[in-house]
Amino acid sequence: MIFTDDRDLQNDLLWSNVPLFMSIPNSELYDYFRFNAKYPATYIKLCKDAVNSDEVKPTKMWVDNIFQNRYMIYQNMLNRLNFDHDFFIRNAALARWNDKGYFNLMGGKSRSTFLISRDFNYVPLKILKEDYDKWYNDAEFKNISIDEDNFLEPIEHPAFFDIQCDNAQFYFLMQRALMKFLAEYYGHPKFKSISILDVSKNNGFIARALSKVVREMDVMKSQIDDENLFFALKNLLSAKNLNTVSDDSKKYDVVITDEDSPKNFDAEIIFVSYDFENREKFSSYKKLGNGIKNYRQYEYAVKRYAVLKNFSLMR
Repeated sequence: MIFTDDRDLQNDLLWSNVPLFMSIPNSELYDYFRFNAKYPATYIKLCKDAVNSDEVKPTKMWVDNIFQNRYMIYQNMLNRLNFDHDFFIRNAALARWNDKGYFNLMGGKSRSTFLISRDFNYVPLKILKEDYDKWYNDAEFKNISIDEDNFLEPIEHPAFFDIQCDNAQFYFLMQRALMKFLAEYYGHPKFKSISILDVSKNNGFIARALSKVVREMDVMKSQIDDENLFFALKNLLSAKNLNTVSDDSKKYDVVITDEDSPKNFDAEIIFVSYDFENREKFSSYKKLGNGIKNYRQYEYAVKRYAVLKNFSLMR
């Protein structure tokens, strides 16, 4: 996983140390340029917060200049993507390893978030050999045993990038959409303080990513496909905040489930993955009172509930 720079953690206004999938300011900006989506107010606020002081007061002209400059950069990157793919490799963003199990950018956020906005699952990075070795984690890698003919989930480790995973795109889309949903719904930095329970059938791909972001990430032990692989991958990929539980009696902010008719979990948000074994589609539910209401038809519903559109994937 790739996170934004962590060198200004004292200022939450600057969206420091968050996954690129959850960097709402940049995703809003590129959606605005690409789809004429909603005005990127979060990005403009980020820019203002970065310079606002007694000496500098952003004006309308300053904001217009920001838009013009960023749009020129966007068009240049789009041109490079169409005619010079290797530009993004030659100018790979600098990053350094964080012992919490991910890379922090040290520059190149515009290039990296641009590729994310164009639906890339992987982004080129320029890293130190010693950081690559920490990521590779050879001592734990020796404990991994994978059946390549039954490779159900992608594994975010360089040794597995060349192994065919038929369900990879489903998981990448689900990870991206869920993380963006949580960032929009809870806002920054509140999404870092939430608790999540995953009761879907899996080996931890989504949970490993979320465990590096949120306060508490639990997985229902009885739903793990391969318990030995689950814990081996947890150790390999430094998912230190990932835990297992034996029941769902505890209250969580978010529950992830694959039940077609989800039970009434004690949670604010119930994220449903329909027909998970076939990896076909997923949606989002918000619990209201004692019931569960589906908001599939709207991307953004009233009263701040950011909601995902339903969609299907080819298998």
